[in-house]
Amino acid sequence: MDVTPLISSNQQVIQGYQKDTIKVSGKTYDKPVLVCAFETISLKLPQEIEQLTFEHLDPALTRTEDLDLILIGISSEYLDKRESLISLMNKSHLNFEIMELGAVCRTYNVLMAEGRRVAAILTQY
Repeated sequence: MDVTPLISSNQQVIQGYQKDTIKVSGKTYDKPVLVCAFETISLKLPQEIEQLTFEHLDPALTRTEDLDLILIGISSEYLDKRESLISLMNKSHLNFEIMELGAVCRTYNVLMAEGRRVAAILTQY
């Protein structure tokens, strides 16, 4: 019995990640990126997480108005600095979750395969 989820060939699946790159549906992107079900776009974020503003996230947030959840992936070394990001996202009134990068990649794939309206912002932080 095949238990793999049916995923449309044009849907974006996160296949792997490294320090500076993400592989999505056969293409390699430099981080940071926004991955949605049917598109992946590059983002320009500041060097430091504390400098992040809505203007930096605008290309991502304008594509996320019909989503149930936005996953934000950061490296484990930045997890203790995520308070500024939490503060920023709380002002957006969007449903979001900030997790370690690998957890976001796995969670995004599962939720997307279930047909949930989800996006992942994969940062360099």
